[in-house]
Parts: sequence; C-alpha cells; structure tokens
Amino acid sequence: MCYLVIVVAIGLGQPAIIRSATETRASQQDHDLLGAFHLAEAGLDVARRQLRTSGSNTAIGSTRLGDGTYQATIDVNGTLRTIRATGTVNSFSRAIEEVVQVTPPNSHPYAVFAEAALVVEGSSLNVYGYQSSLGLARSLDTRAGDIRTNRLTDDGATLEGSINIGGRAVSGQGSDPQRVYKREGSVVITGGLTAATAAHTVTIPSRADSCVELGNAEGDLIITDATQFLTGPCYYVRRNVKLSGTSTLAFTSLQPVKVYVDGWIKLEGTSSVEAPSGRPTNLTVYATGPDPGLRGQEEVVKITGTSNVEATIVAERGSIKFVGGSSNVYGALTSKTGNVKIEGMSMNLYYDKELNGSSDGSGPNTITTRVWNQL
Repeated sequence: MCYLVIVVAIGLGQPAIIRSATETRASQQDHDLLGAFHLAEAGLDVARRQLRTSGSNTAIGSTRLGDGTYQATIDVNGTLRTIRATGTVNSFSRAIEEVVQVTPPNSHPYAVFAEAALVVEGSSLNVYGYQSSLGLARSLDTRAGDIRTNRLTDDGATLEGSINIGGRAVSGQGSDPQRVYKREGSVVITGGLTAATAAHTVTIPSRADSCVELGNAEGDLIITDATQFLTGPCYYVRRNVKLSGTSTLAFTSLQPVKVYVDGWIKLEGTSSVEAPSGRPTNLTVYATGPDPGLRGQEEVVKITGTSNVEATIVAERGSIKFVGGSSNVYGALTSKTGNVKIEGMSMNLYYDKELNGSSDGSGPNTITTRVWNQL
C-alpha cells in the first residue's frame, strides 16, 4: 500500500517537475536573449564611437563583456555606414543593424577668415553668431562670431566705423594682435583681441564626377530678375556666376549641397541665395577665381546691393568683397589665399555656430542615424 502511494505521488508530481524545469530553461533563455540584445547595443555604441572619433571602418572583433561577447562590422557606402552588431550569451545571439551618416567636422570655425588683409569698415556692421537649426530669432548670440586674419604685420587688419564683433578678433600665430588690428571709431570686440595658437588650414574637397554642370553655352550662370530652383547635391559652373535685379538661386536638396565655380561670383541688386532648409551648413560654395598670378588681388566673390546669402563661401584664389547696405550673410566667408573686405551700412554677418564642432576646428565627426533595425 505504501509503495502504491509513493508511485502515485511520483506519477502526479512528475509533470509539475517537468513543467518547472521547462519554465526554468525558458526563463534562462529569455535572460540570455535579453543579455545578448544589450551586448549588441554595446557593440553598436563602440562602433558609433569609433566612427565619431577616428572615422575608422575597422570591424570590432569579438569582445567579452559580462556574461557574453559582442562584435560589429562596418560597411561603407559614400558617407553612409552600415553597422551590424551582434551580442551573444551562451548559445543565444541577437543582432542590430543601423545605417548612419558620417559628417566630418567642418573647417570653418570663423565667421570671416582672410589669409591676407581683413578690412571691416562702415556704419552698423555686425558680426554675430546663431544656430541655424533653431533659427535666428531663437538663437541669436551677440557674443559669438570670431574673425581672423593670418597677417602678422602692423595694421594687417582694419576695423573702422560703428562695428560690433560678437566674438574674437584673431591675428596670425606669433603676432601681436594689438598691432595687427588697426581700430578707429566705435569698434566693439566682445571676445577681445588674441593671436592664433594653431594654424588654420582651408581644405577644398575634390569635385565629384557626378556634379551637374550649370550655365549657358559659354559656361556662365546668369540669372536676372528670376528664380532658379536646384534639387541636386552637387553642381559646378565652368566660368562665372552672376545674379542681378531681383533674383533667387534656391537649393532644395534633402542633403548638403556643394557648388564649384571655376570663375568669379557676383551678387547684385536684391539677389538671394537660399540654402536647403535655410541652413548654411547645407550649402558650401567654392569659387576658384582667376589665374594664380593674380592671387590675392582679384575679387573672386563680390556681394553688393541688398543681397541675402545663406551659405559658407570659400574663395580659393583671390579675395571676397561684401559691400552695400541692408545686406545679410548667414554662414561664413573664407578667403584661402586673399583678402576679405566688408564695407557699408546696416549690414549683418550671422555666423552659423553649427559650422564647427569647436572653436579651434577640431570637433569630432557627426553621426546621424538614418535606419535602425533589430534583426
């Protein structure tokens, strides 16, 4: 009888024991899968940090962390990177795939940069900063907007009239900025005068073969009292660009745009250049300018009248002249080899602080997520 009771008890308890063991295994499996997912996230974070700091596309080898391991691969497609990260705990693995865009730090830490002379003259001239992603009204910063000349000699730069510089006035390395910057009139330099502690190199990327040519048969892009919309990411002009009257050149691409001009650029009348989404970070214009023999003398870029420009403008061989009244430039003006002259009244240059990750131009790469999938 006693044996019968024991057998019956065992028979009745066996399913519960089996069920308990199954539940324990399932619980352990869920635990391992969750741990594997978190390890995949860790691998993703390591790959993103690598892309941000060094830009390296080297795969992340199997790395132990806690109860398991993670690893990641990075595939390249232009400025896009596809990261596939896998986490493993015991025999269970989880994977995450993320497509990110890698944007290098911009080489425009100054509102105005002139390799040679820098001249700012006039009445009610302001150089301030803002953040284009927030808009001018929400982010105007009257204590930002550095200007720089690489001149080392006395009176290498001139600030004259009623002028407000929101940031610093920087002179070349090893110079005395008090002697380099000649100041006359009501000149306010909020950030003070300082000499550069590091070189500033202006880099002009090579033009992609996929850039679309603009202009007439002679190679000039001329717009008079008209509006032209452009939707692509890259354009070039074989000769010169001229906007006059009431003209607008509007870029509407969903990604940053580069424009290469092999000659000069002139904006007259009430001309406007509009960047994608109104953000200067999305439009960079490179003007090659004249023959190298005229370097530093010829005006490669001339903005006059009541023009409004949303762009980062770089003159490769020659000078930039921004003159007139009631004109606005949102972005930055850079002359790689020549002069920059700003002259007139009621003019504003609003430097987009998002053009640069740090004040010395050494900010990290920007990583932007485009697609994220749990595999």
